[in-house]
Amino acid sequence: MILVAVTFLMKGTPLKNRVFRLMGVHIGRNVEIMQMAWLDHFRPELIFIGDNTLIGAYSRFTVHAYEGQGRFRYGIIEVGKNCVIGAGTGIGPMLIEDNVRTLPGTTLSPYLVRVRAGSVVGYNPPPVKLPEEERQARTVET
Repeated sequence: MILVAVTFLMKGTPLKNRVFRLMGVHIGRNVEIMQMAWLDHFRPELIFIGDNTLIGAYSRFTVHAYEGQGRFRYGIIEVGKNCVIGAGTGIGPMLIEDNVRTLPGTTLSPYLVRVRAGSVVGYNPPPVKLPEEERQARTVET
């Protein structure tokens, strides 16, 4: 638990990667895991991160799910090479192929199973307009 707390606060340095490797996470070369990123400490050996990947701050990698009555379900999280996982991204058990980018705040549930190579995952939020701008836009249209 001490290692989990220490890695949670550490900056994205090679020392942080070494600590995660000691815990059992499989981390490639030139990986940067930013501050406050949480890699599941229940079964860290189920997390694989490819070379040249950036894990943004406040991201969460969860390999387990509680099913009730003392039962857990586990799965593998595999992130390919040259990926950028945006800040605040939540990831469950799945395969993320090479060259994938997630937008900040994205949640990737295990129901996706796989994110194809070269994808950009996120959502396009609706534009925010002030009530006055919306009213003017309606009068111009009519």
